[in-house]
Amino acid sequence: MIQKCVSLSTTEAEIIAMSEGAREVKYVLNVLDSLLDIYRPVPMYCDNQGAIHLATDYVNNSRSKHIEVRNMYIRELIKAKDTEALYTGTDDNTSDIMTKPLALPILHDSPASSPATTHKVVTEKHIADATTSWALKHSHTTTHNEPIHGIAVSRATDGPRLVATASWDHTCKVSDVAEDRVVANLEGHDQGLYAVEFSYIQPNILGTVSSDHTCRLWNIDSGKCVRTLGEADNVGHTDEVNGLSFNRRNGWVATASDDMTSIIWDSETADEVTILKGHKAVVYGVCFQPDGPLVATVSFDWTSKLWDPRQATVVKSLEGHQDDIIGVDMALSGNLLATGSDDSTCCVWDIRNWQPVSVLRDHSGEVKRVAFSPGGNMLATTSGDKSVRVFHMGTFSCLSVLAGHSDHVFDVAWSPGADFLVSASHDKTWRMWEPVGKSMSKLTSP
Repeated sequence: MIQKCVSLSTTEAEIIAMSEGAREVKYVLNVLDSLLDIYRPVPMYCDNQGAIHLATDYVNNSRSKHIEVRNMYIRELIKAKDTEALYTGTDDNTSDIMTKPLALPILHDSPASSPATTHKVVTEKHIADATTSWALKHSHTTTHNEPIHGIAVSRATDGPRLVATASWDHTCKVSDVAEDRVVANLEGHDQGLYAVEFSYIQPNILGTVSSDHTCRLWNIDSGKCVRTLGEADNVGHTDEVNGLSFNRRNGWVATASDDMTSIIWDSETADEVTILKGHKAVVYGVCFQPDGPLVATVSFDWTSKLWDPRQATVVKSLEGHQDDIIGVDMALSGNLLATGSDDSTCCVWDIRNWQPVSVLRDHSGEVKRVAFSPGGNMLATTSGDKSVRVFHMGTFSCLSVLAGHSDHVFDVAWSPGADFLVSASHDKTWRMWEPVGKSMSKLTSP
């Protein structure tokens, strides 16, 4: 945007830009309010702390008193809760590459300029379009002596490819895929494990949840538990913990429990940030919106709920399944929500209008956990019919049926580049799968 006035500081220039953006936000809200249920406040990102302070604080000083009232329109929309001002740093601000000189390390690591990032997204779309099936790469049969209930792949794009498995045998094991060996055996829970996830912002940290009512955070380099969420008296869940999710932008961790609540934690302090109460039965799954403010939960009360964690309020409750809901995930765009249910269906919702865009009925048994590929081009679903199915999110057609497990397949996870996925089963094994197809030989691995 080319400003039509002279600014005396970068703060003034940013506040003018924010007010111009606020006018556009207000226009779009006015148009869509009669058509859709629009989430408020709409996030507006700014890389100037002074401008954010000026937009949210009505106190003027000698450096800002000359700014015209019309250029403070952003304040009105923030007060009305139509928008909110959020800070974004240089590392996350893709527009910086077009507006200012950047140091070479920052320039090379910029999401907008990184060939690796672009290559991953393009490769994943090619995988989705070119794949005719997924083939078994390896079956791991001796890792656990009880059913495996959760599985995750390290989000690190360099270093060894690590897979973590969570089992009813009270342990989580981390395996190096290339070397086909266990590199960490994480022990400390008193009862069986239900889920495992790797952190986004700290790739060497993973979380596990258990029927012992706690969530533990582990350093996989040392193999030690660095924090237990719910260990202090009168803090945490009062029943089994079934699922967890890491926030991509901060240190928050969300957990889901049989006590009918979801708790959001500060992983650094082990303090409760907020408790989400509203479900009428077991809460089995939870996930953060990738780059948005919402949190999604699913429950045995047959509903999915979208929450604003800042006010601990329900934004929308989605109904449609006819049995317990087990799995939940959101696509990278933040617009698509997938839910897997014991009614043998997976429902894909568009949360911009709160309507289902597709109901996937391909499984012959209960649908358990579900997972979007990192770029959102594919969706993997697990089932009591002992299979994993991979769906194309452009056509919602089934690309492949991954069969071979001898018991319920309960969880599935993708590699960061979507060049392989892993499945966890109650047959005590986990399996690694790779895509094959007519055009796959032309693709370069990320």
